[in-house]
Amino acid sequence: ILRFAKAFSQISVEEEDLDKDHVDQIHIESRVIPAYTYGVSPPVPREECPTLGTPLILIAHKDVPDEVLLRLLPRIYSGPVERLYQPPQLSEIAPTFPLHSAAVHFRDRDKPVVWSDVVDAIQQVAGGLAPMFGGLLALFGYYRWRQVLRFLEFYRRLQELDLMVKGTLATAELPPPGPERVNYLESELDELQQKAIDSFCRNYFYGEGVLENFLSAMSESRDVLRRAK
Repeated sequence: ILRFAKAFSQISVEEEDLDKDHVDQIHIESRVIPAYTYGVSPPVPREECPTLGTPLILIAHKDVPDEVLLRLLPRIYSGPVERLYQPPQLSEIAPTFPLHSAAVHFRDRDKPVVWSDVVDAIQQVAGGLAPMFGGLLALFGYYRWRQVLRFLEFYRRLQELDLMVKGTLATAELPPPGPERVNYLESELDELQQKAIDSFCRNYFYGEGVLENFLSAMSESRDVLRRAK
């Protein structure tokens, strides 16, 4: 592969200019450098320039605990990082290296439980067990309802903190306006975020986009706090 400066200045490439090293093209994609990216006067490049693009890869040692990566990955796939870089979903890419166990858990976090298929199969082979199966469904519904109630506790606390951040709610433990209040609210948001992530890792609740939406709502409160500093 030619060095960028040399390749950029050439109209065509001769065979003898190329390196003889093998290049794995699995993760090389066609990209375009927009005009005026590197300079305006004179324009560099003058027009859109086709080039090669490679993805950024997050590499973790296999011995890194799952809890560490499960705190990091939601930050990549939500909030400012997600809006700026728009990282592809783990289920949509061919990994360069084997996925860490935490990445596998994060990738599969929103896979629906295929209870409808289970219901059909059981009804076909054991129609006489309908009362028992109805009890199982009731138990499953109760379990899911407990999960919903558990996560609503996090949302209620986030709503309280958001009102405190905006100055529309005051409690006995809330410090007076100033740096001390900002530090207190930041600490409370950090603690709430950690509890939500820990509960998610323990499968206390799950669902498509549940944790991401929660962290996104929390980031809005953090933005207000940063402007208050």
